Amino acid sequence: MKILFVGFYGAAGRKIIEKTCAKSAVTEYILIGEDNHQIENVRSRFLHRRYFRNAQVTKDVVRSCRPLDADLYEQMARYEVEFYQQNERINRTHTLDLYGTRREFYLRSLAYFNDLLEVESFDAVILSNIPHTNYDLLLYGLARCKHLPVLCFYRTPIIPDRFFYLYSLENIYDHRAQQLRDLTRQYHEKPVSEKAGIRQRLKDSINGWDEIVGRSARVGLSPAAQPGRSAPTILKEKLTRLFARLFLRTASTVRLNKLEGYPGVARKRGRLEKARMKYLNQQCEQYYEIHSVRPVAGETYVYFPLHKQPEATTGPLGGFFQDQRQAIDMLSKCLPAGWKIYVKEFPHQRLTHRSRGYYDELLGMDNVRLIKKDVNSIELVKGSAFVATVTGTAAWEAFWLEKPAVLFGYSLLCAAKGMFDVKTASDLRGVLTEIPSVCIDEEDRMAWLFAVDQLAFKAYLEPYKPAVQNSAFSEDENAEAVSREICSFLKKHLGGATAS
Repeated sequence: MKILFVGFYGAAGRKIIEKTCAKSAVTEYILIGEDNHQIENVRSRFLHRRYFRNAQVTKDVVRSCRPLDADLYEQMARYEVEFYQQNERINRTHTLDLYGTRREFYLRSLAYFNDLLEVESFDAVILSNIPHTNYDLLLYGLARCKHLPVLCFYRTPIIPDRFFYLYSLENIYDHRAQQLRDLTRQYHEKPVSEKAGIRQRLKDSINGWDEIVGRSARVGLSPAAQPGRSAPTILKEKLTRLFARLFLRTASTVRLNKLEGYPGVARKRGRLEKARMKYLNQQCEQYYEIHSVRPVAGETYVYFPLHKQPEATTGPLGGFFQDQRQAIDMLSKCLPAGWKIYVKEFPHQRLTHRSRGYYDELLGMDNVRLIKKDVNSIELVKGSAFVATVTGTAAWEAFWLEKPAVLFGYSLLCAAKGMFDVKTASDLRGVLTEIPSVCIDEEDRMAWLFAVDQLAFKAYLEPYKPAVQNSAFSEDENAEAVSREICSFLKKHLGGATAS
C-alpha cells in the first residue's frame, strides 16, 4: 500500500506516521511537509512544502509532466478560485498581482500534482489538517476528482485539559452531519437513568465549554489606546508612517524591480514592504476605531463577529462566504425592518488583509453598525436575537447560551438543534420564520456533547503541541489515537490492506 501524507509536522507527526505504518500494510509513502521522517523498513520520499508554496514550480519542471485536459480543468474549477484566495496568504507580493501570472502559476502547480498522483499511483491521500494553503488544496481537489480515498483532520472548539478534540473528514464540505444527527437521536432515546451517568461523564471529561463562555472579553486595543507606550515609541511610529507616506509609492517599487539582481535589494524590498504593511495596518486600525460605535440599548440586532483572515475557518470552510461581506449583505437584505446587524472586527486581525473600502462597504448598508472591539463578545451574544457567522466559535457560544445561530459555511455544528445552515437567501428567509420558536435547553446541549464525544477523539497535531507539552498525555498515546483513526479509514476503503 502506497500513501501520500501531507503535513504531519515535528516529532508528533513522525510518531503518527510510524505507528500507522506499523499497524497497517503501508510499504511506501511520500511526505509533503517540513520534516523528513524516515521510518525503518518503509520506503519513503520527502518533498518540502516550501517549494510548492512559493511559486517555484517552474516551466522546466512542468515540461516533463503529463498534459492537462479540459475535463480535469473543469472538475477543478471550484478549487481554482479557492487556490487564488489561499495564495494571497502566502505570496502577497507584486509578482502575482496580474490574473495571467496567477493563472499560469495555478496551471503549472495543477500539472505537477496531477502528474505526481498519476505516476506514483497512491492508494490514499492523508492530510494532517483541513487543506488551507495552495498546494494542499490542489492535492485534496485532485484526489477527490480522481476518486482516491482522502482523509483530513479538524478540531472542535472543545478544549479539555489544553487538548483538542479532533475528528476526521473525507469531504471538507460535509462535516458528518447525518452521523451527528443519528448520535443525537440515540442520546434522546436512552433511558433517564443512563442519561444521568452520561451527563456526569461528559461534564467531567469535557470541561472546555465553561471556559469558552466564561472567558473574559477579548480586547483589541488600537495603538493610541495601548498602555505603557513611551515617547520614543510614539515618535518612531509617527516617523514610520511619514516615511511610508512619502516614499512607499509605486515608483519606488518600480525602481527596486529594475535593481532586482543587485546585492541587498531583496533585503531592502523586505524592509520597505514591512514598513508599508505596518503603516496600512495602523491606518485601518484608526479608521475602524473612528467609525465603530457601542451597542444601542433596546435595539434588536443580529451579532456577526468577523473571522480572523486568512484562516481555514473561512478559506476553504466558508466556501462562497469566505468574503464575509456576502453573508452580511444577504442578512442586510433579508432581515425585518428595524433590525440591525452588529459587526465586530476580530481583535487581532491583521488589517493588511482588510481595507478601508471593506469597512466602507459594510457601513454603506443602512442596518449595519461596526461595534467597538472592547465590547464583551459574550454580552453581545446574550443580547442578540441570534448570532450569524461563517463557521466561528461565536456559534458554539450561542449554542451553549441557548441562542440560535446561522452558519454560512461548513461546520459540524450545523447539525445541532437551533443551528441553521444557510447558503441562499431563500434558506435565510425560511430560517427567520423558524428562529422565534427555537428553544435550546440543557438536554439538547448534553445530546450534542454526547454526539461530538462519540465522533471525535482526544489528540493533537503539530503545530498545536506547545499548548499541551506539560500534560500527562504522552506523544505515544497521541500517536496511537490518530493512527487508529487513519488505520480505520484505510481498512474501510482498502479492505484487508490493514494489519491486525
